[in-house]
Amino acid sequence: MNLDPNKNKEIAIWFSIVIVVSIVLRVLFLSVSTFATENDTVGYIKLAEQIVQHDLSQDNGLRTPGYPLFLILFGIKPAIVRLAQMGLGILITAMLFIIAWQLTHNIFLSAFVGASYGCNITMISWENLILTETLTTFCVVLSIVIFIFLLYQIEKHQSISSWLILEGVISAFTSIVRPTFLFLPVLFAVIIFFKLWKEKYKNFFLSTVLFLLPFIVAIGGWSTFNYIRFGYWGPSTITGYSLTDHSVKLIQYAPDQFAVIRDSYLDVEQHLQPSDDPLHVWSGDAITQIQMKTGWTFPQLSRELTKMAIYLFINHPFLYAKNVFFAWIPFWDAKAPWISQKIILNQALQNYILRIFYIWKRLEHYGTVVLFSIPFFITLVGMLMQFLFRKKILLISLPILMMCSVIFITSLLQAMTEYGDSMRYALPVRGLVICVVVSEAWWIRGQINLLEKHPR
Repeated sequence: MNLDPNKNKEIAIWFSIVIVVSIVLRVLFLSVSTFATENDTVGYIKLAEQIVQHDLSQDNGLRTPGYPLFLILFGIKPAIVRLAQMGLGILITAMLFIIAWQLTHNIFLSAFVGASYGCNITMISWENLILTETLTTFCVVLSIVIFIFLLYQIEKHQSISSWLILEGVISAFTSIVRPTFLFLPVLFAVIIFFKLWKEKYKNFFLSTVLFLLPFIVAIGGWSTFNYIRFGYWGPSTITGYSLTDHSVKLIQYAPDQFAVIRDSYLDVEQHLQPSDDPLHVWSGDAITQIQMKTGWTFPQLSRELTKMAIYLFINHPFLYAKNVFFAWIPFWDAKAPWISQKIILNQALQNYILRIFYIWKRLEHYGTVVLFSIPFFITLVGMLMQFLFRKKILLISLPILMMCSVIFITSLLQAMTEYGDSMRYALPVRGLVICVVVSEAWWIRGQINLLEKHPR
């Protein structure tokens, strides 16, 4: 799309405004706070240190190496890592602006989509945490940007080999940072295969294989490495523990084959206090009890927990579906990490800053649900109607269809495999939800105007 110089200047001005404001907000945040950590942070730092020392003898396979490699890149120094993550936040803001522009060619909507991340206190506070969320978000959004460009290259019948490899590497790295996104390279491969076939590209099958090669090497290689070490094939040994967050709610139905696991959790449940969290996989000393009774290692116990979870899901599908549903609903909410007083450096500003975060958290909670989550589901209903009835007014572009698929599959997979803090797992696709809603609203508005000008 060729633009006149004035239009290009206007785009540059609004893009610059969004980026500058995003930078200023992060500088202000950095000036009044220090980095924050959570329980999961320790595991990533330990694996990073073990990789640097070339000694993985103490590793239990819990963490994948993607985020630890990122930590190593910045010296495993949390203060520098959070600076890097805020830098990624600026890049994410820029990429969301670009995606929205490609889909709408509307400057103000593009600025709004970019600002929805760059000027969002919730996103900045997540960047302050030494966790995988920001890096995962960056990788997901970057893969979407490259994928949209790749689709345009395919339509123009231009050379795409280098772009296929680049997209393959980014999507593979995304899945090694956050295994929830193992589906991403597969989904992209399916779309690429049919797009190349439709455009009558030569060697479309080999091109798809070329795209998948980094994924096969990265995930296959790390999973094989885990199998050699633990006898457990998979990118992470946490699978059984994650599934048990679901199955532990059905633990009373476990057969005697899993008596040691069942009885240990039932014993812990009996000693829970009213103020305690409901029974979950890490409750009390259940894991310790089981390992003491059986001698199982962490990966071996994960394998047994996986077997038990699959048995319970198959034999009690409706109870499992109920759990999945209640794990899926919070995905569409918004959540800022808890900002504790200890990370606020300026004592005089503590109460003021914490009050701002509290008010923002409440506003974003309702705003996300009403302005984006509900409209996103309306978009999904429109896609379904298009598929069933082929209404032209509901036509959806391939990039929008692809982003909707990524969002929905992410929400479903996390709910099926984890009964926990699902709002945290939604963060990498939050910007995509806003892109989809804004782009579809703009497209529908254009169709309505077209019908008004040219009524049937």
